[in-house]
Amino acid sequence: MTRVTGAYAVIKTHDETVRAFVPAPLPPAAPVLDPAAYLERNRLAEVALARLTGMAGLVASSEWLIYSAVRQEALLTSQLEGTQATLTDVFDDEAGLAVTNADDVEEVTNYLQAFKFVREQLHAPTGLPISLRLLAEAHRILLAGVRGAHALPGSMRTSQNWIGGTRPGNAGFVPPPADRLAEVFGDWRLWRLLPNRHSAALWQSLH
Repeated sequence: MTRVTGAYAVIKTHDETVRAFVPAPLPPAAPVLDPAAYLERNRLAEVALARLTGMAGLVASSEWLIYSAVRQEALLTSQLEGTQATLTDVFDDEAGLAVTNADDVEEVTNYLQAFKFVREQLHAPTGLPISLRLLAEAHRILLAGVRGAHALPGSMRTSQNWIGGTRPGNAGFVPPPADRLAEVFGDWRLWRLLPNRHSAALWQSLH
């Protein structure tokens, strides 16, 4: 049986009629995943994490292991928004060297700052938990001084956006309409508060 992950809402935006995806509330409805569908993958993931933990003990700082990985993730995520920068550009900027695409590199740097902020908040005894407020603060950091800085950083959007293409009609993906965001984030918040959720991270990602 196919699992329903959401539905499409037909909306009119930018003088076009398009379908915007609205995710279903979490956790998903039936059918429930067969444990055999993820137990072996979860075991392999735990083995990989154990190996990574072992490697971390061989270096002076575990930060060395994640330094490049985090920056590569920041770079790839920023490229979804059309940012033209390379990992070398990011390294050069951090080393104080001149770069020709400073604006693009700044967007990647903002991503790194937002990641650092969220990580520190989640690890601090008095830090913010995973919540709408945490997302809002990270969003504010992400858009500080770059493209989109005028679009209410730290607030829910009030207009329709899209990913890929030049307009909503030829976009690869159209997110939920602005007037459904409170509903979607409300569902997410309720899911975060559900008791007795399975502890396996892979299980949670599949649900």
